[in-house]
Amino acid sequence: MYVDASHADNTDGKSTESFVATFAGAPISWASKKQSFVASSSTIAEFCALTAAVKEAIWLRKLTVALGLEKPGPVTVYCDSSNALDIVKKTGYSSSTKWVDNRYFFIRDTYNRGDIEFRWIDGHSNRPADGLTKPLERIKFLQFKELINLHDCTVDKANRDRMDIADGFVDEGIFQCIKPGLVRST
Repeated sequence: MYVDASHADNTDGKSTESFVATFAGAPISWASKKQSFVASSSTIAEFCALTAAVKEAIWLRKLTVALGLEKPGPVTVYCDSSNALDIVKKTGYSSSTKWVDNRYFFIRDTYNRGDIEFRWIDGHSNRPADGLTKPLERIKFLQFKELINLHDCTVDKANRDRMDIADGFVDEGIFQCIKPGLVRST
């Protein structure tokens, strides 16, 4: 899971947070939203963005384990703010975090229990989440879609033929991907 925040990028001073969760190299869950408060720093914006991502990561892990797709274990969450990760790993409060609502500190508990593993990555490597924190011009948007392995698909209810779609995914006929390499089985 990749997490990012764009500090004070809205006209009212609020930040935008985003995350992208992947499974088997493809995005399965993502979100981008304006934070409900004005963060005093980019570190606080990133720290609070981790909360929504961790909630989703925990739910997705429970789902994939229940379906037998993964074994139980910690979920890795990537963030490009080492300061935000330091807040998660510290105990107690500091002058810069004492005003932050307790609901954001549940991620500390999930980290201490070993449910979540946080890893710092450089900003360039965090482009999967970064692409959801700001508007992108057409070419950058198309590059972003390719980066996260997202392709246009349409539902084709009339055609129930089996279709093989790139890289071994087999569609039983409800999706028709508009992607080079689409091959129909006979």
